[in-house]
Amino acid sequence: MNTLITSLVYFFPDTSEIIRSQILGMLDIWAQHLRGPGCYEGDIVVYTNDSAVSHPLLETVPFSRECEDVKEMFMQRIKNYDVVEPEKYDSILNLDLDILAVSDIAELFVQDDSLSAATSQMKTSHPRQRYCQMLCSENLN
Repeated sequence: MNTLITSLVYFFPDTSEIIRSQILGMLDIWAQHLRGPGCYEGDIVVYTNDSAVSHPLLETVPFSRECEDVKEMFMQRIKNYDVVEPEKYDSILNLDLDILAVSDIAELFVQDDSLSAATSQMKTSHPRQRYCQMLCSENLN
């Protein structure tokens, strides 16, 4: 199975050097856990707006534009999925940096042609997201 894991490292202009350093440290731990305890051998892509972000265990893809706020950043992350040619993969999984693999993650990948999504308690930030939530709720129930 050809798989892809994506994540996002986005820095707003006012992000302090301390926060930047902490996030880059999280990225390192995250990537090492995917390749180590997570037994993950597929592709890893991190979208970023900072050309200094790099790691030997993954590929970075430039974020397509600067964002005014978190809501806009969320929508741009969704719009960036076509940058990595999703048709090349059997399964794509988005994992935030605060999710660490502590054992084999193979079971997280969809083994059939279905679309899987989890319901969210997140406040709806965009009309497109409300529509997606509605579709997911109907298909998951």
